[in-house]
Amino acid sequence: MQIRAYAKINLYLDVTAKRTDGYHDIVSIMQTVDLCDVVRVAACDTSAPAEILLRCDGGLPCDERNLAFRAAMRYFDGNLPGRIEIEVQKQIPMEAGLAGGSADCAAVLNALNMHFGKYQKEDLVALGATLGADVPFCLVGGTCITRGIGEVLQPCAPMPDCYLVIARGGPGVSTPQAYRDLDALYGDFSEQGKASEARLDRVQKAMQSGDVQGMTNAMYNVFESVVLPVHEVARELKLCMQNGGAIGAMMSGSGPSIVGIFDCEEKAKAVQKTIAAKGIVAHVCRPINPN
Repeated sequence: MQIRAYAKINLYLDVTAKRTDGYHDIVSIMQTVDLCDVVRVAACDTSAPAEILLRCDGGLPCDERNLAFRAAMRYFDGNLPGRIEIEVQKQIPMEAGLAGGSADCAAVLNALNMHFGKYQKEDLVALGATLGADVPFCLVGGTCITRGIGEVLQPCAPMPDCYLVIARGGPGVSTPQAYRDLDALYGDFSEQGKASEARLDRVQKAMQSGDVQGMTNAMYNVFESVVLPVHEVARELKLCMQNGGAIGAMMSGSGPSIVGIFDCEEKAKAVQKTIAAKGIVAHVCRPINPN
């Protein structure tokens, strides 16, 4: 079985509280885009040895350190019915704030569930939440407001149609370190929490009316405040997109990927070419609802 594992971008991302369990409460608008990995899953007959064989390009580990591997183990609660073969062909940039690992994980869960039918959709989403904060959204896809640590999903008007340029260059960003930097800057996030819903509402209203310019004017990512000052390449990519005619540009997730939003394909491809001249791969893609 072959499944496309789609990347996500954030149109809004804020941290509203630090929890007693050490995690953080967030509020975000996530959007699926047509940049994807390709995941193939095959379940052999029960006479085959009970094992997981994972092949993955990009230099990623092929054992329990990989979310795709852990997805298969968790789906069967460790009691594999036979050999499960998984192959992941990477296209989504890694360590980029695009949920590439979570998308692969969700693809494996969906593929196994289509074959074995062990879970109802809501139960599969709950299972995904035990594997990673972005996995529930990747299982559902489309456009959602996410809350909690990412496991609470609410419907949202889709992103207006447009062209996107996604580029990631320079060193990766450690998400735990980015959260520690936010803690140092914002303390208990009480002021963030007070202001967040009003900011979120502005993005939602623009999306509901199909107003791309209004949406980009209202977009917000709190992680930019701690990542962009220390990540020169991300700053340069954002400026390159803005100078190239982007309606708006913002970092996705904890970065360092930058997403530029364009009103026409020609501008997007021209910026893609400019970024490629810097030795950085850029992807032109579009928002989608895969379901």
